[in-house]
Amino acid sequence: MISEAEFNDVVNITVQDGTVLTGRLTVPVSSKAIIIFSHGGGSSHLSPRNQYVAEILQKEKFATLLVDLLTPEENKDDARRTDIDNLAQRLVAIRDWVDQNPYTEALYVGLVGTSSGAAAALQAVAQTEDKIDSLVARGGRPKLIEEKLPDVDIPVLLLVGSLDTEIIQENKDALTQLPGGSELKIIEGASHDFEEPGKLEEVGEIARDWFLKTI
Repeated sequence: MISEAEFNDVVNITVQDGTVLTGRLTVPVSSKAIIIFSHGGGSSHLSPRNQYVAEILQKEKFATLLVDLLTPEENKDDARRTDIDNLAQRLVAIRDWVDQNPYTEALYVGLVGTSSGAAAALQAVAQTEDKIDSLVARGGRPKLIEEKLPDVDIPVLLLVGSLDTEIIQENKDALTQLPGGSELKIIEGASHDFEEPGKLEEVGEIARDWFLKTI
């Protein structure tokens, strides 16, 4: 964890329908940008994997916001967990909240999306303009919103494990519809959750370098 922060605490974010979402905002001193994490259903802002990647980013002066797109009760509902439109709308609301928070209002914004959360992140980018600067999709499911991919207008890094054979082609197809500057990286020896030794660290370092290059 970073040794010095302007802010590091739990936050509550109220979205359009009045639902209150919980997350953790960490803002290192002299932050250059903030990275919002959009995770898939069944995960939460307490996910050790997302926290690990966030800590790698924090060491490079990136602020991070790990936030639940669903309440604990909603997360028990399969229909809610797969409603990409709703997840994307909430992510846009969270992005707007960042603009209103005194610790983050002046920062550039990047997204890290995982699984269905990556689809929500891609859709959020597609339906906003000049609000999100860069995106990393880890183990993403871009096919869930493939009709909206041509509207994505920022560089996207697609990260897929070589053992996650079911979605490699899906991400290859998505890359052909994304704007120039986007990339696909296949991490050798990694499965969908990148649980193999050293693979999550590799994800964090690649994401860090991508944001340093694109934000």
